[in-house]
Amino acid sequence: MRNSVIFSPENPIIHRRSFSHLQNLAAFFTNGIWNTVTIVKNILIGLIVMVYLLNLKGVLKRQFRKLLFALFSRKKAKNIIEEMQYVHHVFGGFILGKDYR
Repeated sequence: MRNSVIFSPENPIIHRRSFSHLQNLAAFFTNGIWNTVTIVKNILIGLIVMVYLLNLKGVLKRQFRKLLFALFSRKKAKNIIEEMQYVHHVFGGFILGKDYR
């Protein structure tokens, strides 16, 4: 008989505890869903920026080359371009698994 009083629907302590647990559960799932949506949004933005920059790669390369020749002497600009090409080959080889020695 005593157990039926503790677990009866009229017991306010049980109602407060169960409501608190439901609030915690709802907050947990809401945060999880929100974090998932944020991650997906960031990935989509990254993909859009990546495609945009890859589309402009040739233009950006030409503009950077013109900027180098405008800021530095011809010899210094050519040296910088050669070094950047070497860095590109080293990192490109590292990423693709090729050896550029």
